[in-house]
Amino acid sequence: MMVSFSKKQILFGIAVFMMGLSHYASGQSFQKCEGKVAWQILDAENNRRSSDPIFLSTLDSNGKSSATTDGCRVLALRAFGRIAGEINPSHVTWLQSSLNHPSFQVRQEAATALGFLKFTQSAVLLKQALKLETSSAVRAALYRALARSGGASELKDLDELSSDQESDSALTGLLHGLGILFLKDSASWTMPVNLLDRIIFHSGSDHAEVSRYAAFALARYKGTWSDAQKIKLIHLSRWIKDEETIGYLLRAMAKQKTLEMTSFVCDVLGRFPKSDYVHIDALRVLGTMPVQSCTLKIVSSSLNSRSSQVMVQAFTAASSLATSLEPRQREQILGLLKNQNSTLWIQEEAARALSVVDKEMALTQGRALIEDNTEIGRNLALVLLTGAKFEVHDRDLLLKAVDLDVRYTHKNKINSLQLVQALPDEIFTDLLAANDSKLKENLIRLLNDQDVAIVSTICELIASKGLTEFESSLVKLFSDWTKPDGLEAKQSIIAALEKVATDASKDFLRSLIVDSTVDRTIALAAAQAFKAKFGEDLTGQVPNQAPLNVKTPAIAQIQDAVNARFKITTSRGTFEMKLSGNAPLTGVNFSNLVTKNFYQNIVIHRVVPHFVMQAGDPRGDGYGGPGYMIRDEVSDFGHVRGSVGIATAGKDTGGSQFFVNHGGNYHLDGVYTQFATVVKGMDVVDRLEIYDKILSIVKVD
Repeated sequence: MMVSFSKKQILFGIAVFMMGLSHYASGQSFQKCEGKVAWQILDAENNRRSSDPIFLSTLDSNGKSSATTDGCRVLALRAFGRIAGEINPSHVTWLQSSLNHPSFQVRQEAATALGFLKFTQSAVLLKQALKLETSSAVRAALYRALARSGGASELKDLDELSSDQESDSALTGLLHGLGILFLKDSASWTMPVNLLDRIIFHSGSDHAEVSRYAAFALARYKGTWSDAQKIKLIHLSRWIKDEETIGYLLRAMAKQKTLEMTSFVCDVLGRFPKSDYVHIDALRVLGTMPVQSCTLKIVSSSLNSRSSQVMVQAFTAASSLATSLEPRQREQILGLLKNQNSTLWIQEEAARALSVVDKEMALTQGRALIEDNTEIGRNLALVLLTGAKFEVHDRDLLLKAVDLDVRYTHKNKINSLQLVQALPDEIFTDLLAANDSKLKENLIRLLNDQDVAIVSTICELIASKGLTEFESSLVKLFSDWTKPDGLEAKQSIIAALEKVATDASKDFLRSLIVDSTVDRTIALAAAQAFKAKFGEDLTGQVPNQAPLNVKTPAIAQIQDAVNARFKITTSRGTFEMKLSGNAPLTGVNFSNLVTKNFYQNIVIHRVVPHFVMQAGDPRGDGYGGPGYMIRDEVSDFGHVRGSVGIATAGKDTGGSQFFVNHGGNYHLDGVYTQFATVVKGMDVVDRLEIYDKILSIVKVD
């Protein structure tokens, strides 16, 4: 029997294959480095020892190239770049010699390390290397590294150092680098003459990967366009068949915000009638653009989509277009909220949209549901009422909605707190002072319960409302925190103090900045708060690295985890993923959690259409983890469709939460650890919704 494949399946297979090629060298480099040396390098990386002797013995050598030494050099350079510690003259010598090494893999990794290190000489060394480098793979890495290490001045250099004769792989690196560069505050940068024209030209390339990264760069570009450039891009887009490229081009053109561009988006969607991803991207941008006759037709039809992701994006678009919606579209949203066959995710998103598009309708439904004795009913009511906001005459309803009694679940309490934060200032002030609300008393009680999600939500409330009366409570809570999941809560406390601190907290913040036992993210946040409140920049006093106290796994464990494969069974089907040798420490951590059945019956707590599916939190709200943190193992390249990354709340704050990329999210490259790839069942990942479950994860032999 002949087996046929859909276009989406073929494209996904190509993406996985190409990603496998891009990471082949990284996985092989670990296996080609002798066990003891490899472990010493990983141990130095795990404990952030940039001056470890292993780097001297591995990198400070001018000996002849060999497979073993090259594998260790690659591993050492990767580790050194990830540590990103202080740089001294001997380190510069290592990196410079590595850029001239006979092995292209060593040169490639040296370029990547320089991009991550971002020290004063990085850009100079990278530019020098680009003038001499002939390997396409290395040139691609050099372009990306130069973009990471530089700013406005590097825009001109990237243009001048590149050539129209570049290979497709080098071009991909250049365009990827430009996209990374445009992520910075580039709106006021001067674009070199004809550079934007070159990017537009490459967006129409016959080579899908070149076209895709050109579109990514265009989507991230914040500057101005000429009319001729807009016309050229519209013309080229008519020949593009790759869904991901079209998605990025839609985001690029949407920034023009003209009626003509709205028509262009509608026309593009008509060319891809069966593509959920083009549909999602079209809805995403239509909500930000002038309304054409086609706009509301697309929103209406999308609310009846078979795809939950398309429906959720339609709710978002409807919220943005609230003043333009017709009564029938409002009724559509209400119908999905009240439909008992709708999933909970759809009901919540419908409630969120209804609260924006029809306030009176939302208040009516909120009044009816607030009396519901079920958690689901009360949560839907709180979502409706938060978006619809309150008038003074709704006081009785308000008191029921902000009830923070212990009988309610933590999700109910969080939703109530978010409603309190959304209240107009005059109503909130009256409520806080009223004897019958007990709001202040309950806020103090909830802070002392040390629930990370609730504490973080209260801190946001304190910061947004400028509640200086909570200053001493925040300082005490930080000092008294005993639970192992306190990093995010402490980050939130510092963020709140940045808004409400007085001289009474000055010494407390200063002590956090200089204490070497304090997590570096906390110390940096404290320095930021200190500068904001007291005008003095103490960032230079933050210790370079704070210990994480995570033991480096044995070499046998690491070797076992490299390329291990896992089967994930969910409430909507199964998919499989394979670990990569690019992030061995992360791979061991994931494998250990699987062995302990950590992921059994864990809720999928986050799904963003055509972005990511996220899971791995035992709490189910995004604030949970395994009770410890692991090091980042960021890499140069990897967040394509089907790749799996580690979710974090700052540097080195990962644990058990992971995300699967629905599409190419190239802005995440070099920021989040990519440690695995979905190799089977990506269609199942596409169908997963918030509140679905991971039933089990098992290792596949």
